[in-house]
Amino acid sequence: MNMVRSVLIGRHVPKLFWLEATRWCIHIINRTPTTTMQDKTPEEAWGGIKPSIAYFRVFGCIAHVHTSYQHRIKLDGKSKRYVLLGVSDESKAYRLFDPVCQKIIIIRDVIFEEEKSWDWEQHNKTSQHTALDWSKDTTQDSNTEKQTEPHGAENSGQQAIKNLNEGNTEVNTNQIKNESHLPHVDTSVEGRARRCRREPVWMIDYEKGEGLSDEDSENAMTVIEDDPVTFEEAVKSRNW
Repeated sequence: MNMVRSVLIGRHVPKLFWLEATRWCIHIINRTPTTTMQDKTPEEAWGGIKPSIAYFRVFGCIAHVHTSYQHRIKLDGKSKRYVLLGVSDESKAYRLFDPVCQKIIIIRDVIFEEEKSWDWEQHNKTSQHTALDWSKDTTQDSNTEKQTEPHGAENSGQQAIKNLNEGNTEVNTNQIKNESHLPHVDTSVEGRARRCRREPVWMIDYEKGEGLSDEDSENAMTVIEDDPVTFEEAVKSRNW
């Protein structure tokens, strides 16, 4: 337990991770020489292979994991900070804890900062929810503010909005001045927003039906009716 205690205190890791620290200490003890076995480690005596300790890192240090471009947007950081909690028992990867999302991930490609540790105290302060104090004084103040609002300004503003909806263009100047006291009212038609359709540039030189007079439209209709329909009718006319 002294080893577990020193591991937790070394990087200021909270005591709730004592189980992860215990697993890491057992992992280290099985790969270090002991007095009972001469020139051998428990792992070597059990498996017959001398273990490697090149992957050992300081428990509770800061670990940086690369964030793929699918999970980040422009100008976001390319890595995310985690806390090392040891190694995985199923694969040759590290167990990392995310203090923000409160979850553990297992990943292999990691860059460590063994001399740094996570600021647990600052994280706890930011994660705490402050309770709002709704006293009677604040409710009374809000009620007095509502009572002091002039009713004449509200009525005149509503009348101005009503005139706009009915199509009346004559609005009193007092209504326009008091309109600022009211919230913004959307006078557009409910439903899907309509967009302004613009004609293409190549139709500027064309004369449409809206610009034609009654005589021009009648002449256009007669021309369309006199046009030949079949090939035999077109052959008889010199114009075709």
